[in-house]
Amino acid sequence: MRLDSGNSTDNLLKASDIVLRDRNGKAFFAEIEKIAEKGDGRFVKFKSYGSRESAQPIAGSVLFVKREDARALGEGETYYDDLIGLSVVFESERVGEVAGLIEGAQSLILEVRKNDGKIALVPYMKVYVGEPDLASRSIELLNGGLLS
Repeated sequence: MRLDSGNSTDNLLKASDIVLRDRNGKAFFAEIEKIAEKGDGRFVKFKSYGSRESAQPIAGSVLFVKREDARALGEGETYYDDLIGLSVVFESERVGEVAGLIEGAQSLILEVRKNDGKIALVPYMKVYVGEPDLASRSIELLNGGLLS
């Protein structure tokens, strides 16, 4: 199967538990047999799926690994999971909390549950939010108008 990832995949061959979540949300364990570079893509072969036809049910699945098996983060990178639950702060005042994430066309989008309980969508881009502060469990909102 084709593996769409902008990241290094060396860690995947060493991962102890790999979970695939299919398009319907069903999750199941898988074990990678090998990863190969071919042309402009990366392809993965799972031990339980010996042919292209047998792998069809898992086409389009999302692959998950335990944090300890994930690749090391680079400078300024954050695991998506660490963003959920961060307090959103604008001009030193807590205005909400990151309740969820959406994969957008141009960027990740933060689902911010405002103090009044309503949801606002904020692009996770440097022009809109600062770097997350994981020590204080907060992220600065740079444009308060996004919460309107």
